[in-house]
Amino acid sequence: MKKIVTAALACAVLAGGSAAFAEESTKTINHALTFINKFGSDVVNITKDGTAFAGLYNEVTAVITSEKIDAGIDATLRLAADGTGAPESLNWSSEDFDWYATFRPVRTISLGFSTDFFAPGSYLAVEDDNISGGKLGSDGFTAAFTGVSGLMLAATIPFASDADGGYNWFRHTGTDESGTETTSYLNFGFGAQYDFGRKGSVAVVVRDPANSGSFGYGVYASLTPVDGFGLYAGYASRDEDGICGVAGDNLYNASVSFTKCLLGCAADYVTTYSGFYAGVNFTCGITDAVSLALGGTVNALYSDAAAGTYVLKPAVTCTPGAVGEFNAEADFSFSNQALDSVTFPVYWKYSL
Repeated sequence: MKKIVTAALACAVLAGGSAAFAEESTKTINHALTFINKFGSDVVNITKDGTAFAGLYNEVTAVITSEKIDAGIDATLRLAADGTGAPESLNWSSEDFDWYATFRPVRTISLGFSTDFFAPGSYLAVEDDNISGGKLGSDGFTAAFTGVSGLMLAATIPFASDADGGYNWFRHTGTDESGTETTSYLNFGFGAQYDFGRKGSVAVVVRDPANSGSFGYGVYASLTPVDGFGLYAGYASRDEDGICGVAGDNLYNASVSFTKCLLGCAADYVTTYSGFYAGVNFTCGITDAVSLALGGTVNALYSDAAAGTYVLKPAVTCTPGAVGEFNAEADFSFSNQALDSVTFPVYWKYSL
Protein backbone atom coordinates (compact mmCIF):
# COMPACT_ATOMS: atom_id res chain seq x y z
CA MET A 1 0.00 0.00 0.00
CA LYS A 2 1.24 3.45 -0.82
CA LYS A 3 1.78 5.41 2.39
CA ILE A 4 0.68 9.00 2.73
CA VAL A 5 3.26 9.78 5.39
CA THR A 6 6.91 9.14 4.58
CA ALA A 7 9.77 8.80 7.05
CA ALA A 8 11.05 12.29 6.26
CA LEU A 9 7.60 13.75 6.84
CA ALA A 10 7.15 12.04 10.19
CA CYS A 11 10.45 13.23 11.57
CA ALA A 12 10.00 16.78 10.29
CA VAL A 13 6.51 17.07 11.78
CA LEU A 14 7.66 15.92 15.20
CA ALA A 15 11.03 17.63 15.42
CA GLY A 16 10.32 21.09 14.16
CA GLY A 17 6.68 21.66 13.38
CA SER A 18 7.49 21.82 9.67
CA ALA A 19 6.60 18.91 7.42
CA ALA A 20 6.69 17.40 3.99
CA PHE A 21 3.70 15.58 2.62
CA ALA A 22 4.45 12.89 0.07
CA GLU A 23 2.68 10.48 -2.27
CA GLU A 24 5.11 10.49 -5.13
CA SER A 25 5.46 14.29 -4.65
CA THR A 26 6.46 16.69 -1.87
CA LYS A 27 4.73 19.72 -0.42
CA THR A 28 5.60 21.95 2.55
CA ILE A 29 3.64 22.81 5.64
CA ASN A 30 2.75 26.18 4.08
CA HIS A 31 0.08 24.23 2.22
CA ALA A 32 -2.91 23.58 4.49
CA LEU A 33 -4.30 21.12 1.95
CA THR A 34 -2.58 18.70 -0.41
CA PHE A 35 -4.71 16.85 -2.95
CA ILE A 36 -3.58 14.29 -5.52
CA ASN A 37 -5.76 12.41 -8.01
CA LYS A 38 -4.19 9.57 -9.97
CA PHE A 39 -6.17 7.90 -12.75
CA GLY A 40 -4.65 4.91 -14.48
CA SER A 41 -4.81 1.44 -15.94
CA ASP A 42 -2.58 -1.44 -17.03
CA VAL A 43 -4.63 -1.16 -20.28
CA VAL A 44 -4.33 -4.79 -21.41
CA ASN A 45 -2.83 -7.96 -20.01
CA ILE A 46 -1.24 -10.03 -22.78
CA THR A 47 -0.44 -13.66 -21.94
CA LYS A 48 -0.05 -16.91 -23.85
CA ASP A 49 -3.76 -17.49 -23.21
CA GLY A 50 -4.83 -14.28 -24.92
CA THR A 51 -5.33 -10.55 -24.44
CA ALA A 52 -7.70 -9.04 -21.89
CA PHE A 53 -8.63 -5.59 -20.62
CA ALA A 54 -6.78 -4.95 -17.32
CA GLY A 55 -9.29 -2.68 -15.58
CA LEU A 56 -9.08 0.90 -14.29
CA TYR A 57 -8.32 2.63 -11.02
CA ASN A 58 -8.62 6.10 -9.55
CA GLU A 59 -6.58 6.91 -6.45
CA VAL A 60 -7.38 9.96 -4.34
CA THR A 61 -4.99 11.27 -1.69
CA ALA A 62 -5.92 14.22 0.54
CA VAL A 63 -3.83 15.61 3.42
CA ILE A 64 -4.73 18.45 5.76
CA THR A 65 -2.11 19.97 8.05
CA SER A 66 -2.08 22.57 10.79
CA GLU A 67 0.02 23.46 13.80
CA LYS A 68 -1.83 21.03 16.06
CA ILE A 69 -3.52 18.48 13.80
CA ASP A 70 -2.60 16.55 10.67
CA ALA A 71 -4.91 14.13 8.88
CA GLY A 72 -4.82 12.26 5.61
CA ILE A 73 -6.63 9.65 3.57
CA ASP A 74 -5.57 7.56 0.57
CA ALA A 75 -8.38 5.65 -1.17
CA THR A 76 -8.53 3.80 -4.49
CA LEU A 77 -11.62 3.06 -6.57
CA ARG A 78 -11.16 0.10 -8.92
CA LEU A 79 -13.05 -1.11 -11.96
CA ALA A 80 -12.01 -4.76 -12.00
CA ALA A 81 -12.17 -7.04 -15.03
CA ASP A 82 -12.57 -10.80 -15.19
CA GLY A 83 -10.27 -13.22 -17.01
CA THR A 84 -11.82 -12.37 -20.37
CA GLY A 85 -11.41 -8.61 -19.88
CA ALA A 86 -15.09 -7.88 -19.29
CA PRO A 87 -15.82 -5.34 -16.51
CA GLU A 88 -16.68 -7.36 -13.41
CA SER A 89 -16.97 -5.11 -10.37
CA LEU A 90 -16.62 -1.57 -9.03
CA ASN A 91 -15.28 -1.22 -5.51
CA TRP A 92 -13.12 0.67 -3.07
CA SER A 93 -9.91 -1.34 -2.73
CA SER A 94 -9.35 -2.34 0.92
CA GLU A 95 -5.73 -3.29 0.14
CA ASP A 96 -5.01 0.21 -1.19
CA PHE A 97 -6.70 2.16 1.60
CA ASP A 98 -4.74 4.19 4.14
CA TRP A 99 -5.51 6.99 6.59
CA TYR A 100 -3.98 8.74 9.57
CA ALA A 101 -4.74 11.42 12.15
CA THR A 102 -2.14 13.05 14.39
CA PHE A 103 -2.63 15.50 17.26
CA ARG A 104 0.14 17.55 18.91
CA PRO A 105 -1.03 19.00 22.25
CA VAL A 106 2.44 20.55 22.56
CA ARG A 107 5.18 20.83 19.94
CA THR A 108 7.27 17.92 21.29
CA ILE A 109 4.47 15.37 21.78
CA SER A 110 2.56 13.63 19.00
CA LEU A 111 -0.50 11.41 19.51
CA GLY A 112 -1.58 9.58 16.38
CA PHE A 113 -3.89 6.94 15.00
CA SER A 114 -2.68 4.88 12.02
CA THR A 115 0.52 6.92 12.02
CA ASP A 116 3.44 4.89 10.69
CA PHE A 117 6.60 6.97 11.38
CA PHE A 118 8.92 4.96 9.13
CA ALA A 119 12.63 4.92 9.91
CA PRO A 120 14.45 6.55 6.94
CA GLY A 121 16.67 3.47 6.61
CA SER A 122 13.62 1.37 5.65
CA TYR A 123 13.13 3.30 2.39
CA LEU A 124 13.38 1.61 -1.03
CA ALA A 125 14.12 4.19 -3.73
CA VAL A 126 12.99 2.15 -6.74
CA GLU A 127 9.72 1.08 -5.12
CA ASP A 128 9.23 4.54 -3.54
CA ASP A 129 7.95 2.75 -0.46
CA ASN A 130 9.13 1.64 2.98
CA ILE A 131 9.64 -1.86 4.27
CA SER A 132 7.08 -2.67 6.98
CA GLY A 133 9.63 -3.66 9.62
CA GLY A 134 10.87 -0.07 9.77
CA LYS A 135 7.68 1.34 11.31
CA LEU A 136 8.09 3.08 14.65
CA GLY A 137 4.32 3.51 14.60
CA SER A 138 1.47 1.20 13.57
CA ASP A 139 -2.10 1.04 12.27
CA GLY A 140 -3.23 1.50 15.87
CA PHE A 141 -2.28 4.20 18.39
CA THR A 142 1.19 5.77 18.52
CA ALA A 143 2.71 8.34 20.86
CA ALA A 144 6.01 10.06 20.09
CA PHE A 145 8.28 12.47 21.94
CA THR A 146 10.88 14.82 20.42
CA GLY A 147 11.95 16.95 23.35
CA VAL A 148 15.63 16.26 22.64
CA SER A 149 17.06 17.76 19.45
CA GLY A 150 17.38 15.13 16.73
CA LEU A 151 15.90 12.33 18.85
CA MET A 152 12.47 10.76 18.48
CA LEU A 153 11.10 8.21 20.98
CA ALA A 154 7.93 6.34 20.01
CA ALA A 155 5.62 3.76 21.55
CA THR A 156 2.73 2.07 19.75
CA ILE A 157 -0.18 -0.32 20.30
CA PRO A 158 -1.23 -1.91 16.98
CA PHE A 159 -4.85 -2.75 16.26
CA ALA A 160 -7.35 -2.77 13.40
CA SER A 161 -11.14 -2.96 13.03
CA ASP A 162 -12.93 -5.97 14.46
CA ALA A 163 -14.29 -6.71 10.97
CA ASP A 164 -10.68 -7.28 9.87
CA GLY A 165 -9.99 -9.52 12.86
CA GLY A 166 -7.68 -6.87 14.23
CA TYR A 167 -8.13 -7.67 17.91
CA ASN A 168 -5.24 -6.81 20.22
CA TRP A 169 -6.06 -8.96 23.23
CA PHE A 170 -4.86 -7.93 26.67
CA ARG A 171 -4.66 -11.67 27.42
CA HIS A 172 -6.02 -14.40 25.20
CA THR A 173 -5.87 -18.21 25.41
CA GLY A 174 -6.33 -20.32 22.30
CA THR A 175 -4.95 -23.35 20.49
CA ASP A 176 -2.34 -23.45 17.74
CA GLU A 177 -2.38 -25.65 14.62
CA SER A 178 -1.06 -28.63 16.57
CA GLY A 179 -3.83 -28.32 19.18
CA THR A 180 -1.53 -27.00 21.89
CA GLU A 181 -3.03 -24.40 24.20
CA THR A 182 -1.25 -21.04 23.98
CA THR A 183 -1.63 -17.70 25.71
CA SER A 184 -0.92 -14.38 24.05
CA TYR A 185 -0.56 -10.97 25.68
CA LEU A 186 -0.96 -7.34 24.65
CA ASN A 187 0.92 -6.52 21.45
CA PHE A 188 2.89 -3.30 21.76
CA GLY A 189 6.09 -1.86 20.36
CA PHE A 190 8.55 0.94 20.82
CA GLY A 191 11.53 2.49 19.09
CA ALA A 192 13.97 5.35 18.87
CA GLN A 193 15.41 7.35 16.00
CA TYR A 194 18.25 9.84 15.94
CA ASP A 195 18.83 12.23 13.03
CA PHE A 196 22.26 13.68 12.30
CA GLY A 197 20.89 16.91 10.92
CA ARG A 198 20.24 16.34 7.23
CA LYS A 199 23.18 13.93 6.85
CA GLY A 200 21.67 10.67 8.04
CA SER A 201 19.88 8.77 10.77
CA VAL A 202 19.88 5.60 12.88
CA ALA A 203 16.83 3.85 14.32
CA VAL A 204 15.93 0.85 16.46
CA VAL A 205 12.46 -0.75 16.42
CA VAL A 206 11.08 -3.39 18.84
CA ARG A 207 7.81 -5.21 18.07
CA ASP A 208 5.59 -7.36 20.30
CA PRO A 209 8.15 -8.16 23.05
CA ALA A 210 5.51 -9.79 25.32
CA ASN A 211 4.91 -12.69 22.89
CA SER A 212 7.91 -14.86 22.07
CA GLY A 213 6.23 -16.34 19.02
CA SER A 214 5.97 -12.97 17.26
CA PHE A 215 8.65 -10.88 18.97
CA GLY A 216 10.88 -9.03 16.53
CA TYR A 217 13.28 -6.13 16.33
CA GLY A 218 14.93 -4.07 13.61
CA VAL A 219 17.85 -1.70 13.15
CA TYR A 220 17.99 0.87 10.35
CA ALA A 221 20.35 3.57 9.10
CA SER A 222 20.38 6.17 6.35
CA LEU A 223 23.11 8.37 4.90
CA THR A 224 22.47 11.53 2.86
CA PRO A 225 25.84 13.34 2.82
CA VAL A 226 25.12 15.51 -0.24
CA ASP A 227 22.07 16.66 -2.15
CA GLY A 228 20.88 14.05 -4.61
CA PHE A 229 22.52 11.04 -2.93
CA GLY A 230 20.85 8.67 -0.48
CA LEU A 231 21.89 5.37 1.05
CA TYR A 232 19.42 3.30 3.11
CA ALA A 233 19.84 -0.03 4.91
CA GLY A 234 18.26 -2.14 7.62
CA TYR A 235 17.74 -5.51 9.26
CA ALA A 236 14.63 -7.05 10.82
CA SER A 237 14.82 -10.22 12.91
CA ARG A 238 11.21 -10.93 11.90
CA ASP A 239 8.98 -9.15 9.40
CA GLU A 240 5.93 -11.16 8.33
CA ASP A 241 4.68 -8.44 5.95
CA GLY A 242 7.97 -7.51 4.30
CA ILE A 243 7.76 -5.93 0.87
CA CYS A 244 7.74 -6.99 -2.79
CA GLY A 245 6.94 -10.60 -1.90
CA VAL A 246 9.92 -11.03 0.44
CA ALA A 247 9.14 -11.55 4.14
CA GLY A 248 10.05 -13.64 7.15
CA ASP A 249 12.95 -14.02 9.55
CA ASN A 250 16.29 -12.27 9.10
CA LEU A 251 15.13 -9.75 6.53
CA TYR A 252 17.77 -7.37 5.15
CA ASN A 253 17.11 -4.31 3.00
CA ALA A 254 19.42 -1.92 1.16
CA SER A 255 18.78 0.89 -1.30
CA VAL A 256 20.73 3.66 -2.98
CA SER A 257 19.65 6.62 -5.11
CA PHE A 258 21.50 9.35 -6.96
CA THR A 259 20.23 12.28 -9.01
CA LYS A 260 22.23 14.94 -10.82
CA CYS A 261 20.58 17.51 -13.05
CA LEU A 262 18.34 15.51 -15.41
CA LEU A 263 19.97 12.11 -14.71
CA GLY A 264 19.08 9.66 -11.98
CA CYS A 265 19.60 6.07 -10.90
CA ALA A 266 18.41 3.90 -8.03
CA ALA A 267 18.74 0.32 -6.81
CA ASP A 268 16.91 -1.79 -4.19
CA TYR A 269 17.75 -5.12 -2.59
CA VAL A 270 15.63 -7.04 -0.06
CA THR A 271 16.63 -10.51 1.06
CA THR A 272 16.14 -13.35 3.50
CA TYR A 273 18.34 -16.43 3.62
CA SER A 274 16.10 -18.16 1.06
CA GLY A 275 14.88 -15.55 -1.43
CA PHE A 276 15.31 -11.99 -2.62
CA TYR A 277 13.91 -9.00 -4.49
CA ALA A 278 16.09 -6.62 -6.49
CA GLY A 279 15.16 -3.53 -8.46
CA VAL A 280 16.99 -0.96 -10.56
CA ASN A 281 15.86 2.19 -12.32
CA PHE A 282 17.61 4.69 -14.59
CA THR A 283 16.07 8.02 -15.59
CA CYS A 284 17.15 10.60 -18.12
CA GLY A 285 15.49 13.96 -18.64
CA ILE A 286 15.15 14.91 -22.29
CA THR A 287 13.76 18.32 -21.30
CA ASP A 288 12.45 19.77 -18.07
CA ALA A 289 9.03 18.37 -19.01
CA VAL A 290 9.91 14.98 -20.55
CA SER A 291 11.96 12.15 -19.11
CA LEU A 292 12.72 8.55 -20.07
CA ALA A 293 13.22 5.66 -17.65
CA LEU A 294 14.36 2.06 -17.83
CA GLY A 295 13.74 -0.14 -14.82
CA GLY A 296 13.72 -3.77 -13.89
CA THR A 297 12.87 -6.04 -10.96
CA VAL A 298 13.66 -9.61 -9.92
CA ASN A 299 11.87 -11.88 -7.44
CA ALA A 300 13.52 -15.26 -6.98
CA LEU A 301 14.78 -17.99 -4.67
CA TYR A 302 18.52 -18.45 -4.32
CA SER A 303 18.08 -22.18 -4.87
CA ASP A 304 16.53 -21.62 -8.31
CA ALA A 305 17.12 -18.03 -9.42
CA ALA A 306 16.54 -18.85 -13.08
CA ALA A 307 12.92 -19.78 -12.32
CA GLY A 308 12.18 -16.42 -10.70
CA THR A 309 10.11 -13.52 -12.04
CA TYR A 310 11.99 -10.88 -14.03
CA VAL A 311 10.27 -7.69 -15.17
CA LEU A 312 11.62 -5.08 -17.63
CA LYS A 313 9.98 -1.63 -17.43
CA PRO A 314 10.74 1.06 -20.03
CA ALA A 315 8.72 4.25 -19.42
CA VAL A 316 8.23 7.87 -20.44
CA THR A 317 6.92 10.68 -18.22
CA CYS A 318 5.59 14.00 -19.44
CA THR A 319 4.81 16.96 -17.17
CA PRO A 320 3.49 19.69 -19.48
CA GLY A 321 2.51 22.07 -16.68
CA ALA A 322 -0.70 22.83 -14.86
CA VAL A 323 -2.55 19.86 -16.39
CA GLY A 324 -0.51 17.38 -14.32
CA GLU A 325 1.79 14.45 -15.02
CA PHE A 326 1.38 11.74 -17.66
CA ASN A 327 3.23 8.42 -17.55
CA ALA A 328 3.27 5.49 -19.97
CA GLU A 329 5.11 2.24 -19.35
CA ALA A 330 5.46 -1.25 -20.82
CA ASP A 331 6.03 -4.14 -18.40
CA PHE A 332 7.53 -7.32 -19.85
CA SER A 333 7.34 -10.10 -17.27
CA PHE A 334 9.40 -13.29 -17.59
CA SER A 335 8.85 -16.36 -15.40
CA ASN A 336 10.63 -19.71 -15.55
CA GLN A 337 12.84 -18.29 -18.32
CA ALA A 338 9.89 -17.56 -20.62
CA LEU A 339 7.79 -14.49 -21.41
CA ASP A 340 4.82 -14.67 -19.06
CA SER A 341 2.87 -11.45 -19.70
CA VAL A 342 2.98 -7.92 -21.10
CA THR A 343 1.04 -4.98 -19.69
CA PHE A 344 1.03 -1.25 -20.46
CA PRO A 345 0.58 0.76 -17.23
CA VAL A 346 -0.43 4.36 -17.84
CA TYR A 347 -1.60 7.09 -15.50
CA TRP A 348 -2.49 10.77 -15.29
CA LYS A 349 -1.75 12.45 -11.96
CA TYR A 350 -3.09 15.87 -10.98
CA SER A 351 -1.90 17.62 -7.84
CA LEU A 352 -2.99 20.68 -5.88
